[in-house]
Amino acid sequence: MGIYRSPHSRLENSLDALSAELDKIHCINNPIVIMGDINVDNLTKNNDNQTLTDALEGYNIKRLELPPTRITHHSQTSIDCICTNLNEDHLSHEVISSGLSDHTAQICYIKTDLQNDNTAKSKKRLINHNTIEEVRKILASQDWSQITQKTGTETAFSAFNSVMKHAMDISCPHKTFKLKTNHAKRVWDTESETLRKSYLEALNIEILTGDVNDKRETATRKKMYDLKLKELKKKQNAEFIEQADNKSKAVWRVINSERKQNNTTIIPASFIVEG
Repeated sequence: MGIYRSPHSRLENSLDALSAELDKIHCINNPIVIMGDINVDNLTKNNDNQTLTDALEGYNIKRLELPPTRITHHSQTSIDCICTNLNEDHLSHEVISSGLSDHTAQICYIKTDLQNDNTAKSKKRLINHNTIEEVRKILASQDWSQITQKTGTETAFSAFNSVMKHAMDISCPHKTFKLKTNHAKRVWDTESETLRKSYLEALNIEILTGDVNDKRETATRKKMYDLKLKELKKKQNAEFIEQADNKSKAVWRVINSERKQNNTTIIPASFIVEG
């Protein structure tokens, strides 16, 4: 479960919202991991810290001890959290500097023997000449009086829809297909990795000092790193188009990949039509 609490919001209200969600999923055998920015410093023993601890204990959940997750030139706080009802032997965690924000990144690894198949799938009907002929035969033998004798439009359509669905389910039932996964290609090299480390090094110095010159140096290194990544991406796209047999199709594939949004969509059932 991912959470975020504004630093100016009332802790009690946030815990009430968290409890409402935990009540929906809480079960003795249900493993729970909560991660996010709770804005309660785990390095400071105060009322907020104790209130959070007590609220989690009601669900047999414990907040793990993390090092400072937000470091500035004047403070070090551990306001991000990993909370779980799992035994600590069943998981591991680490805190890393990503350079994406003024917080570090928290990673939690859950040890399990389960191997889940996360391959995206879609249900489709296979439509071809043979299946169409099968549908025609079924419909030809159908007694349509149960539809034509209906007095209402809604009831007549419902009966017609049932007949069509029955015919389709027999001749061309839904089949599950695995969707092809396009794995992201590597867009960095030794030079870009060196620039990334240089940027993170400057960022850490800026965080500790807060000095204007250090901020300027961080911005300069960040720009160099970003420009390098753009250069590599441009080179990768050019090579992809150059090596493609159908260059027009390759160009549009590059354009569409750049437009593509990183969101999850529900894939509807569809037809596969064979000519």
